[in-house]
Amino acid sequence: GNYSSAESAFRESIQTEPDAVYAYANLSAALIRQNREDEALVILQQGLQVRPNGRLYSNLGNILFNRGDYVGSAKAFEHAVSTSKGNNAAYLRWANLADTLRWIPGRERDSQQAYRNAAALLKPLLESTPDEITLASRMGLYAAKLGDKETATQLSQKAVATKPDNADIRFRAAVAYELTNQRDAALKELTHAQQLGYPTRLISTEPDL
Repeated sequence: GNYSSAESAFRESIQTEPDAVYAYANLSAALIRQNREDEALVILQQGLQVRPNGRLYSNLGNILFNRGDYVGSAKAFEHAVSTSKGNNAAYLRWANLADTLRWIPGRERDSQQAYRNAAALLKPLLESTPDEITLASRMGLYAAKLGDKETATQLSQKAVATKPDNADIRFRAAVAYELTNQRDAALKELTHAQQLGYPTRLISTEPDL
């Protein structure tokens, strides 16, 4: 969570090895968490000039999503899950694509299939590491978006109880509760997420809220 120090380290990494694209991806993520999306976008463009990379496309998709450019975001995430430029076995990339497709008219069915792909890839990981609470938190959110209220509630409650000081887990629980018509619980978790430092910018650009 020390994003300023992380930024410095990733910039030094790029200076040391300018063709290592993961440093560009990580630097852009650190900048996003500091509400510096314009700078993050420049860094991603620099990284993509080095070579196409799924992580870079994922971060690009997140920035465009936060700006409401769902069509552009979907294109970036489609690259991220492609076999030529990304990784079609990465559950989080499928979930990001699904999130974006939800807001493009006529792509709702594609969105649901992408969520199913994400859940199917995540399921064996969660079964093999049941104590990995981040996985449980994400599965709870995907369940909510697939309309499975019981699973969404169970996994979200488990994740929050296990790691109550994790802002990301609190935020995912808030979205899961809102999607399953549990407004009071959603507001409670959203308040906790803000208090724990979840960026206001990312809250304000989440269309489900």
